[in-house]
Amino acid sequence: MSALLIVSFNLKNPEKMQQYATAVAPLLAEHKAELVVKGEALLLSGSSQYGMRTVISFESRDSALAWYKSDAYQRLIPIRDQAIDAQFTLIG
Repeated sequence: MSALLIVSFNLKNPEKMQQYATAVAPLLAEHKAELVVKGEALLLSGSSQYGMRTVISFESRDSALAWYKSDAYQRLIPIRDQAIDAQFTLIG
């Protein structure tokens, strides 16, 4: 069963975001993940502290967790945290 990773975020540092995006793309490809959509979120109900969303599709929950827990991705987290304030949610 496929799984979706929803990243809700606010941009803090565009330069660091570019660095993170450049480094994370090949890691996603290695794990056969696909970017579904990225952009400003239009909140229709409720409240959220995040204005942007990214949705990434993985083949399975296990493959998403393997990507997130991989040493290569873990090394990118300090750059990610400089680039954005974020919440990662895995569904599936």
